[in-house]
Amino acid sequence: MVIAASSFTQSGQEPDPRDVGPQSDDSLVGLLPLRDNPARAAFAILYARYAGAVYGLGLRMLGDAGLAEHLVQETFWRLWQHADAYQPGRVRLSTWLLRLARNKAISDLRAAACRPRLISHRSVTGHGGPGGDAGEPSDLVPEPSDPSPEVPELVWESERRRLIRRGLNLLPAAQRQAIELAYFGGLTHREIAAVQSAPASTVKTRLQLGLRKLASNLLENGLTADAY
Repeated sequence: MVIAASSFTQSGQEPDPRDVGPQSDDSLVGLLPLRDNPARAAFAILYARYAGAVYGLGLRMLGDAGLAEHLVQETFWRLWQHADAYQPGRVRLSTWLLRLARNKAISDLRAAACRPRLISHRSVTGHGGPGGDAGEPSDLVPEPSDPSPEVPELVWESERRRLIRRGLNLLPAAQRQAIELAYFGGLTHREIAAVQSAPASTVKTRLQLGLRKLASNLLENGLTADAY
């Protein structure tokens, strides 16, 4: 994956990180709306920090390197254009960025699933000789999509999600974030360690402790392991 950070900022040259002073995530994001050289330098630093994690998430969710690169572009373009939407103190920038990427990936997957797949009319009717042209529009018909799940299953799925979300919210912030990045974001221990600025061994411990607490809470609410 090779995408220059300058391609997002409409600048002809690579920004110099020395143009900015403090380099915490929040201070860097605060520079972006200015659209000047320090803003471009701040953006380059943030891109270097988190583009790999966004790409890894996209590759796991979308299963295609090209789509994952496009997801990186979309995510960081939104950061550059809408940096003021980020609210420091409410959520970490890493979590906010990965949430943007995850939501966009889910939207792309849903859009792809809704597109009718085309199948040959001859495979439906059993007609068509060796001279037939399978590429003609008249030879193609939309393949019907799968029927929607029954309402009771949807209701149960909603309740399971509610209980899991409530259990996650009871965990310490670091454990909750580690679980979300691993199981909802698909990140590896090493990628989570980079996001949390912690050793991989610490991430592993956070996951183990968090999952134990989550399982205990879900069991208290009648949700056994085989139900989720």
